[in-house]
Amino acid sequence: MPTTPARPRLIGAAIVLLAGAAVVVELPSSRDAAVAVGDPVIAAAGDIACDPLNSGFENGDGTPTDCRMKYTAALLAGSDAVLALGDLQYACGGYSDFLASYDKSWGQYKSITYPASGNHEYQGSGGTGCSSNAAGYYTYFGSRAGDPATGYYSYDLGAWHLVVLNTECAKVGGCGAGSPQEQWLRADLAAHSTASCTLAYWHKPRFYSGSSSGGDSTYQPLWQALYDAHADVVLNGHQHWYERFGLQNPSGQADPNGIRQIISGMGGESFVVPNSTRAANSQVLYSGQNAFGVLRMTLHDDSYDWSFVTVTGTYSDTGTQACHNAGSSPTVSTSPTLTPPPDTTPPTTSVTCNSASCSTGWYRAAPVTARLTATDAGSGVAATYYTTDGTTPTTASAQYAGPIELGQTTTLRYFSVDVAGNPEAVRSTVVSVDAAAPSVAITSPADGSSLPRKGTVTVAVTASDAGTGSGAPSGLAGVIFYLDGSSIGSDSSAPYSLSWKPKPSLRGTHVLTAVATDVAGNTTTSAQVRVFLG
Repeated sequence: MPTTPARPRLIGAAIVLLAGAAVVVELPSSRDAAVAVGDPVIAAAGDIACDPLNSGFENGDGTPTDCRMKYTAALLAGSDAVLALGDLQYACGGYSDFLASYDKSWGQYKSITYPASGNHEYQGSGGTGCSSNAAGYYTYFGSRAGDPATGYYSYDLGAWHLVVLNTECAKVGGCGAGSPQEQWLRADLAAHSTASCTLAYWHKPRFYSGSSSGGDSTYQPLWQALYDAHADVVLNGHQHWYERFGLQNPSGQADPNGIRQIISGMGGESFVVPNSTRAANSQVLYSGQNAFGVLRMTLHDDSYDWSFVTVTGTYSDTGTQACHNAGSSPTVSTSPTLTPPPDTTPPTTSVTCNSASCSTGWYRAAPVTARLTATDAGSGVAATYYTTDGTTPTTASAQYAGPIELGQTTTLRYFSVDVAGNPEAVRSTVVSVDAAAPSVAITSPADGSSLPRKGTVTVAVTASDAGTGSGAPSGLAGVIFYLDGSSIGSDSSAPYSLSWKPKPSLRGTHVLTAVATDVAGNTTTSAQVRVFLG
C-alpha cells in the first residue's frame, strides 16, 4: 500500500490521527466468523467512572462529553474477561463512589473483571472516601485485585498468560530494575515461559503522543522484562484517548520482535485531545466525544485479533498479529487462574474485651472475655498463638480457638502466622481486673465511746485492697469519713485517719462510718461506730 504523510483530520467533534505506514491487517468479515469456539474474548479500557458529584454525572446517564461509562459498559457484553486498566472510579476511588458510579455501570461485569489500579485509586484527597492506600479499590474488588500491599498479580486465560502490574511505583517499592515488582515480574514470566502468548497491562503507559519525550521511561524496566520474555501486548489507560503502536522495543524503536502497546483510555470518564506531537511508532490515535469505547481482543492459541469499538460506531481499528512464541505447546486454561505475587506481608491481630476495645483502665466484673481477630490480605491466616502467663508466645504456645476468659489482671501476649509462613511481631495487651471490694474498719474511737464536744477527735481506720484471684489489686484510692451519713472529711494515704472537731451543737448519740474506694472503683462501707458527744 502507498505511504502518505500522517496528518490530523477533524471528524465530528473528534481528532483522528492515522499513521502513514500501513501496518494494520484488516480482518474480513469471514475471519470474524471463523473464530474458534472457546477462544477467549477480552474487553479492556481504563479511565472509566465519573465522580457522582461531577456535574456531568446526571444520575449515571452522563452527557455527550463526560461520564459515558453506562454506554461503554454496554460494549462489554459477550466478553469472557474484562480488563479494567486503572482510574476506574473518580475522583479518588472511594468505596461509596465505587458503589454509586462504577458498580452501576461496569460493575455488572465485576465477576469477570481483572482490575489494575490507577493513580486516582491511590489519590488521598479531592473526593469522597479518599485513601492513599487505595482502600476503596481493594475493598470493592476484594481478592480479585491481588494483595493490597502490591496490587500486581498474574493469571492464565486460554493459551495466554496475563500479567497485571502497578504503576503507582512509590506505593510498591518502585518500578525500576531490581525493584520487588520487577523481580517478581521476571520470576513470573520465567515460570510461564511455555505460554504461547503473553499480555501485560497496567495504568500509566510507557509510550504516548502529546509529549516531547514520547513517553515515560519510569516503566522501561518493566518493558525490558517483558521484551526479554518475548511478550506480545501491553495495554494501558491514563491518557484519555485510544492509541495503538506498532511493534517496538523498550526504547521505542520499531522491532518485529517487539511488543505492541495499545492505550485504551476512553472508558467513559472524559476525553483529552493531545497536542500534535506524535510519538514514534504511533499508528492510530482517536479522541473526542465520539471515541468513547473499549478495546476488544480475541486470544487465539498463537495469535490475537484486536478491534476498537466505540459507543457511536464512528471509529474502528482492527487487525491481527501472530504471537512471538507461536508454535509452542501451551497449557490451556479454561478459566482464569490468578497467580498472586509472593506473600511477604505478615497478618495483623487485634483484641477486644467484652466485645469492645480493651480498656486501659480497670474492669470491675470478672471474668473479662478477650477475643483475638487476625486478618491477612495475602495468603490468609494460618494460626494465632497466645500466652497469659507473661511469657513470650511461640508457635509451641496455646493456639487461639475461641474466647479467652480472664478472671484477674493478665498480660495477654499474642501473634499470628499466615499461610505463607510470615509471623507478625508479638503484640501485648494488659487487661486489668479487680472485681473485689476493699476492706475497711474503724479502729478508733471504739463503739459506744463518749467523746467531748470540744477539742479534736481522731478517727482512725484500717483499710486494704486484696484484688481478684492472684492478680495484683488496683490499690486503695482513699477513705471518706461520715457522721450520720454526711461526709466530715477524707484521707487518700495510709495510715487513714481524720482529725475531727465536733460542733458544740452535736450533743447526743451519733454514728460514724468510713467508706473505702479502690482504684478500680469498688467500694466498701465499714461497720457503724456509735459515739456519744457530751
